[in-house]
Amino acid sequence: MKQYDGGYYIGENPLSPAIGDVKISFHIVTPTIISAIGEQRNNSLVPYSTSSGESLALLEYGTVSMGKMFTIAEQENIALTWLARFGGFILMTFGFLATFYIFEVITRVLPFFGRLINAGLLILSVFLSASLSIITIALGWIAHRPIIAYSLIAIAVLFFVFSIFKVMKANPGIDDD
Repeated sequence: MKQYDGGYYIGENPLSPAIGDVKISFHIVTPTIISAIGEQRNNSLVPYSTSSGESLALLEYGTVSMGKMFTIAEQENIALTWLARFGGFILMTFGFLATFYIFEVITRVLPFFGRLINAGLLILSVFLSASLSIITIALGWIAHRPIIAYSLIAIAVLFFVFSIFKVMKANPGIDDD
């Protein structure tokens, strides 16, 4: 163990760290005012167990009212939820594009299929992803907000039908049989 950079270093050379080396440093945390929501047990603050079995622990720097802390937590939760939904939509779109890529390969190998399968693959992928993403969101809301959930399912079905008609319109040779 060597002294290094205001702390300690366990390893051969602190300027060239290797796997398994350990750096120990110390920082002073000055006393500050915080606001916390949780459950006090003896001299400790632990997450509060709600009646639904969830745990609740909130911490903010400074003097923050209970209502404001819950509002901040709710806004963070909403932002994270929408970020996850958007990420799922993007991943689903790439998944559909990867699945439909075989059709693009077929049009390169067999050019006479090019008229049947054109640039509609991206449109189809986006609309299918939108439909399935909306249905996934709606399924999560059926128990708590059924009117919104069923409205979203109707919108998803419209997206799906629109995407089918859009692809059929872009590929008029499909119904010529």
